[in-house]
Amino acid sequence: MSAGWGLANSLITVFSYLLVLRFLLQAVQADFYNPVSQYVLKFSDPVCGPIRRFFPAQGRVDIASLLLVVVLQLGFMAAYFNANGTGISAARVIAFSGFNITNILLNIYFVALIVMVIMSWLVIANPAAGRNPFYPITHQIVEPLAAPVRRIIPPIGGLDLSVLVLFLGIQFAKNLNGQFWSLLVQ
Repeated sequence: MSAGWGLANSLITVFSYLLVLRFLLQAVQADFYNPVSQYVLKFSDPVCGPIRRFFPAQGRVDIASLLLVVVLQLGFMAAYFNANGTGISAARVIAFSGFNITNILLNIYFVALIVMVIMSWLVIANPAAGRNPFYPITHQIVEPLAAPVRRIIPPIGGLDLSVLVLFLGIQFAKNLNGQFWSLLVQ
């Protein structure tokens, strides 16, 4: 039974990442002609498409993917608690689902920051690397967070410290999320 739950957890986690990434791409109005965006759309559209008919996007908010990831996490957490014989309460299921979604969002931003930093180094060494489809997408995802930080802490000698501040902020948020998680488990 644990192998089955492990597989289900992996599949649900991967699909949840895909849905949150789709939500972020819509929120930042990313270039949907980019191959990375096309990949995300191609693999999430069979499920998001029918739901989008009933819950269309409201401006930059993709209601269908947000609703799907919430329902997916709520359902999985309820099934998990029920299968393990632990107390299943609505508050506990909602809290764990919220922490999972928050963790997914923080991980996406963390990876996007790492990719953006590495790609910026590659672009400096080889300008042709700027044509890589990951470069503009990661920049579009991270920029709404980096721009306000950059206004407070401007680049010093060509070194953009906003990325470092974002790394620290994400790490702080992940630690806070983990502490709340450990309080719920007790």
